[in-house]
Amino acid sequence: EREAKQRRSKSYSEALRFNVAAVREYFSAGLRDLRKVRQMDPFDFEDLVAALLRIEGFEVSVTGRSHDRGRDLIARKAGRTVVVECKRYGEDKAVGRPHLQKLYAAMIEERADGARFVTTGRFARTAVEYAAAQGIDLIDAEALQDLLVRRLPAEGTPLRRMCPECQSVVSFPGPSSSALACPQGHTVNNPLDDPVLTQLARSSEWQQLFDVES
Repeated sequence: EREAKQRRSKSYSEALRFNVAAVREYFSAGLRDLRKVRQMDPFDFEDLVAALLRIEGFEVSVTGRSHDRGRDLIARKAGRTVVVECKRYGEDKAVGRPHLQKLYAAMIEERADGARFVTTGRFARTAVEYAAAQGIDLIDAEALQDLLVRRLPAEGTPLRRMCPECQSVVSFPGPSSSALACPQGHTVNNPLDDPVLTQLARSSEWQQLFDVES
């Protein structure tokens, strides 16, 4: 076991120094495990959700880390604005109606076209009813797990990203692919080239989650 850990440690360190594709592969594999996502720093979780939105073709800005007034992210695409709140909760912890009311107030204040609440927990019945009435999109642990698997596929699995310019879809052979041109000639970066992913992959917390040493 000690030798295996040393080999993982060495390969991870080499990936960080020399092989960006391998970093993506390590990182993608780790993030597809919701148990590891629940161990993330809450701010890192916000950055992960932002990365997933960028894969959908959104331009995303992160609000202030304190006093966010009910929204952590503001996402824009094709003239549409969506406010997003992120809660990294335990499996059994529920998001209640007051959280949704705060998000709805943020949507009104921002004059946004929609709202989305993302959590690693679940939603209380009253929250689900309120969201349905106000048109708020809910992503609970089960839905998030599905997104992680689809948006962060393993090495060798195709992944897609919308072009921010024209909304056409570009297919990448896998996490190690470089930037490609969409049918209209716009350059579309690989979704896993997001600088947030690289920053998180270098963190000591993630090295511990991968059970490796820098």
